Parts: sequence; C-alpha cells; structure tokens
Amino acid sequence: KEEAAVAKAQADASKVLKEKKKTEGVSIGMTKEDVLGSSWGKPESVNKTTNAYGVREQWVYGSRSYLYFRDGILETIQN
Repeated sequence: KEEAAVAKAQADASKVLKEKKKTEGVSIGMTKEDVLGSSWGKPESVNKTTNAYGVREQWVYGSRSYLYFRDGILETIQN
C-alpha cells in the first residue's frame, strides 16, 4: 500500500514537472527532447549539416527564430 502511494506521488510530481516545462522557454545545453517538451515545441523545419566535426541542426521557428544544435545539444539561440 505504501509503495503504491509513493509511486502515485512520483507520477504526480512527474506530470507537474512536465506541465511546467511546457510553459518555460529554452536554454543552452538542453537536449532536443527537452526543447520539444518546452514552450517552443516542434520546429516548422529542420536543416541538418554533417561534417568532420559532427552533426549540426538548425531548427526554424517562424520567420526569425532559430535554434542550433551540435550533436543533439542546444548550443545557440537566435531570435
């Protein structure tokens, strides 16, 4: 019975945290999954570049907001 209560409390806390993330913006160091769960959500388009130094992605939001990822980690915010 106590284990079920703990599991429910953990699930509730996880749900609250997930809802909170949806209202927050983005910050350097976030993963792509973190950004998708943030208020920025899914980009309108993605441009991908692969070179000897790794994989870079540009996520495009609207006409003037961009997020740049290197190897899956957010490294630049431009808006």
